[in-house]
Amino acid sequence: MLLNPLTQPGDFFLPKITTLDQPFALHDPSFAKPSPGSSAKSPSTCGCIGPQPEGRPVFDSLLQEYHYLGYTGAVGQNVQYLVRDRPGRDLACVLFGAAAWQTRARDVFIGWTAAQREAGLHLVANNSRFLILPWGRVPELASPILGRVARRIAADWQWRYGQRVALLETFVERGRFRGSCYRAANWTCAGQTQGRTRQDRRHVLQVPVMDVWVYPLQADFRRVLCQ
Repeated sequence: MLLNPLTQPGDFFLPKITTLDQPFALHDPSFAKPSPGSSAKSPSTCGCIGPQPEGRPVFDSLLQEYHYLGYTGAVGQNVQYLVRDRPGRDLACVLFGAAAWQTRARDVFIGWTAAQREAGLHLVANNSRFLILPWGRVPELASPILGRVARRIAADWQWRYGQRVALLETFVERGRFRGSCYRAANWTCAGQTQGRTRQDRRHVLQVPVMDVWVYPLQADFRRVLCQ
């Protein structure tokens, strides 16, 4: 599958959505066209990794080695993106998977009941890993990647699992990160976690407090999630 240029000028060239009998192509150098004024490290492809791709071992090893939380593999429904520059060097990894079962800030933002959450949670995807590799840390790289992924993930999720996600969420550890790239990509900070786990019955602070960021993928996301 070839990689098509964006309809507007930019440094990314994204794969079109494929049918189930077509494989994903992670990078096609023939479409790696430089943009005026862009740096050598500007990303030119953002490939969605298919079920049996050559890029999956690369994706897994990069997260395992360079992400501060490590990585032991994805469980359940997930979509992975590997971002590369024009010469084909890996720049970033983005992983979306199942949403958190219960998060007060997100649940208040959506406005759903417990029953509605149980029925609609599969339409929320969690950005559990976002890694800019050490050699890819150039100014204003992270938020454009988030923007490109947000514009295509609903279709990619439907291609993979037969349904379109309506909302994205992520958790950013306070004190370690400010969430600037999510803010720049027009995500909304819905609040914070309480710093407790499900096993924290005595209400003792056990885990870092997280900022909860959300990004609706369609205008009527609340209707879709609460129906």
